[in-house]
Amino acid sequence: MTYERDSIRGTLVVIDLFTPESSEWAELWPNAVERRSLQRAIEDGKTMLVSFQLWVEFTQDGLLSRLGGTRWGPGVVRVGNDPTVELATPAYDGRSHMGDLYGDLVGILEIGKWDLYAAPFRLELTSAVSARLG
Repeated sequence: MTYERDSIRGTLVVIDLFTPESSEWAELWPNAVERRSLQRAIEDGKTMLVSFQLWVEFTQDGLLSRLGGTRWGPGVVRVGNDPTVELATPAYDGRSHMGDLYGDLVGILEIGKWDLYAAPFRLELTSAVSARLG
């Protein structure tokens, strides 16, 4: 699909599975009891860890492109319950990183900050997260 002019099409947060390296567990969860409990819940399929990444979709020269920004997390999400709040709250909070994307994007498109903040916003789950949620 081609578009007529260079512009921001929208912003989004992509939510993906997060798998810490074995060396990261102690840093992320210093309390050993909580860490083991979380690891068991993940192994049992009751919980998953997710990361969040801010993106902007834009058109340039008639082509749709994406530029990735700050990634944060992990978030702990219980599987089997309605995870809407556990997924949406950190995703919306992450819009505070929009200024980082603006700095990168302004070198590509002639836009104002308002164009970025006013663009439609959505959340997107990767297929791995969707599959875990059923």
